Amino acid sequence: MFLAMLSSGVTEPANQVNVFSKSVKEEKMKQVSCRPTLEQPKQPTCNKMTTVKQNRLVSVQLSGPFEEIYKEMETFAKPYISLLKLRRDLPRSFELKTTTSDSTRFLLKQKEKQLLDTSSEKDESYKALLVVHCIKIASDNVLHACLESAISHLSFIQDKNNIILGSCLNDLRQRLFHQQYRFQNNNTVHPKILAVCREANGIIQTKTDDKVLLVIVKRPVLSLMTLLKDNLAANGTIRPYIVTDNDDWTCLRNSTNNCLITSQKKLQDIDLSDVECLFEYESSNESILKAICENQETNFIGFTIQNFHNIPPINDMTKTKQDPDNIRDVYKHFQPITVIGSTSLTQHEDILHILESKYNISVIERDYSVIQELKSTSFADIVLDQNQAILLKDLLHLTEESNIELVTRQLASFALKYKKCWIILFMFDNTKGYPLSSQVLSNLFKLEAALANMSRKGQQDVAFKVKQIKKTHKS
Repeated sequence: MFLAMLSSGVTEPANQVNVFSKSVKEEKMKQVSCRPTLEQPKQPTCNKMTTVKQNRLVSVQLSGPFEEIYKEMETFAKPYISLLKLRRDLPRSFELKTTTSDSTRFLLKQKEKQLLDTSSEKDESYKALLVVHCIKIASDNVLHACLESAISHLSFIQDKNNIILGSCLNDLRQRLFHQQYRFQNNNTVHPKILAVCREANGIIQTKTDDKVLLVIVKRPVLSLMTLLKDNLAANGTIRPYIVTDNDDWTCLRNSTNNCLITSQKKLQDIDLSDVECLFEYESSNESILKAICENQETNFIGFTIQNFHNIPPINDMTKTKQDPDNIRDVYKHFQPITVIGSTSLTQHEDILHILESKYNISVIERDYSVIQELKSTSFADIVLDQNQAILLKDLLHLTEESNIELVTRQLASFALKYKKCWIILFMFDNTKGYPLSSQVLSNLFKLEAALANMSRKGQQDVAFKVKQIKKTHKS
């Protein structure tokens, strides 16, 4: 198979004034007739309000001490970014506030691979990249989560890479600890946490059934979940509980807790029919959960940071063409995927970057050059699992008709090993010539005919389908 690659009408009552005696004075009659007309009381609309489903976003303004901390962390990272730009490990256009943590993570892993391939020691460039990546995640935690989660991340990185980092993060950590102490004394809480508490209190006061409130966090940081739990429980009417990996949804529904705090990986266990309102702590206009709740008529409230660089949160649950229809399928979008790739894939850094940062796909390199002398053995360029594989071929490889037989044999051998196999025909370097020349197109038809002939004869268990990309996307 080829792959070229979501009435209240105010009725004036008849304010009837019964005149019991005709001997009532005329002034008294005038006084009675001048009394103000009273409106009939309106029918209470609370029942109607409870049936109206909410599906909205709450925009939170980050200001004051949290904004100051964010800017302080950006300032701390500037000299390291300048060093990396000077050594050309970062592009000149790189800015911490406009990049994502997925991008910095990829750059760090790419640097690790380069040092491993050249058997080099970790140098100042690696240390600078590690600091930049660490500060990026910590600043995102301050922006979207809480100060405690940022401190926890910095402490974890410092302890894990103590030999490389030395004491370079100690000063920043010390200042953040002082800020945390001030926050605790002044009862300063992250504005997004306050917004969640305000919305939850409003819903819990009007809730008449036994459904629960569900808070979904994208960062499974215990300090963030604990802060949410403590602040939600402050008024006494909300009984929050932090869902663990071992908890069962049925048992949770039968408990006395009316508010559950969980991470994305527990979405597979959730039944929306038991949920009064779903709170997405880091949301967006294109959230998958927002669309699913709207389709299933479940209350949804998402929370965003207002006009702050317009950077989407990590692992953003945004809508795609293959949006799931059920919340239990959403968690699959965020599970990391690991595939095995040959050097034909790993040599393209831009492709690796897109796979990891956008699709959460990590590639483990497997070098087949060690067993290259085995000419009769074919290896897939990408192994998805035990049943699926992908073969990568440059379109210019098909300019020679002799290569058609080689590709056909490879696909035939894969039919004995895999249940599904794709061949992706690509072209990265346009300077080598026009990829879809008449010779290439002719050989493509010959390859298709060879596979069809093989399938008809029944010599191999081969069935194929041709797919093509009609639109090309340029980055």
